[in-house]
Amino acid sequence: MSDTAIQPADSTAASEGVHWTWSSWQVILLMLNAGFGLIAFEWAWHKTRRFRSPVKELEALVPAFRRNDAERWRKWAFYPGAMTLLFPRFFFAIFIGLFLAIFLPVALLCQPKDQPIRGCRRVIIRWVYKVCALCFQLFTNFNFVTWHTLSMEDVDYYQEWLGPRSIQEKEQLDAEYNSGHDKNSTDFSDHGNGLLRNPSSPHNLSPSPSAGLLRNRRIPKRGRGPPSTVICNHVGWIDVMALIMSPLHPGFTPKDDFVNTPLLGTACRGLQSLFIFRGADVETRQKVVE
Repeated sequence: MSDTAIQPADSTAASEGVHWTWSSWQVILLMLNAGFGLIAFEWAWHKTRRFRSPVKELEALVPAFRRNDAERWRKWAFYPGAMTLLFPRFFFAIFIGLFLAIFLPVALLCQPKDQPIRGCRRVIIRWVYKVCALCFQLFTNFNFVTWHTLSMEDVDYYQEWLGPRSIQEKEQLDAEYNSGHDKNSTDFSDHGNGLLRNPSSPHNLSPSPSAGLLRNRRIPKRGRGPPSTVICNHVGWIDVMALIMSPLHPGFTPKDDFVNTPLLGTACRGLQSLFIFRGADVETRQKVVE
C-alpha cells in the first residue's frame, strides 16, 4: 500500500487564494451592476438632452432656469461612475429612505398636521435629518457640506437685485410705518420709528430727527435668531441636502402633489414644509402661508 495521501482537489486553490471565474456569483454581480448602471445612465443622458442642446430663444425668456454647466458635460466621463458606483449609491439612498419611512411616522405620532412641531420632538427630528443628509452626502456623493456666514457688506446689501440702499431704506421705512399705523390717521408723528407723516411728500413719509437710528439697520429688517424665509433657486437635490445640513434647517414649499406621495410627503411634513398649489391665485397661496 502506498503511503501517499490523497489531497483534495481544491486545497491548492485554497492555499493560493480564491480565484473568481466567469460563473462566480461575485463576477456575475459586478457585471449586472455595470450593465444596469450603463442602461440607467443612457436613459438619464437621453432625458437631459434639452440641457445640452438648449433653445437659445427660450433661455433668453427664462434665464434663471439656464444650465450653464451642461455644455461642459462629457459623456465618456460618466461611464466609470455609472458602471461602478451608480447602483450602490442608489441602494444606499433606498436604505436611508426606508429608515425615514419607519422613523417619521413614529416621531410624528399624535402630531396635528396643522400645528408646528415643537419641543424635544422637533430637536430629535431635526438631528435625524441632519445625520441622514450627512451620511447621504458622504457615502453617495463623497463630499462634506460646509458653510460660512456672510455679512450684508459682503453681498453689497443685495443692491444688484433690491436696488440702491437709499431705495431699500425708503421701502423699509414705508413698511415699518404702514405695519404699525393707520394710513388714514391724522397723527403725523412717529417718533418711535423715526418717521413723520408728511402729506406733501410723494411717499407721505419724512424722516424725523431720530431716523438716523435706522441708517445702520440691516435691510430688509430682521430680528434676532435665524431668518423666517430663505429665497433661493436650486439646480438639483444636492442643494436640498445642503440646506438641511446647514444651521438654518429650513422647511420647503413643495407642490401639493407631494402631500400623498409615499415617503416623500412624510419627509416634507417632517421638515414642516408648506404644500402649495403652484397654479393657485395669490389669495389661495396666502391662506396656505397663514
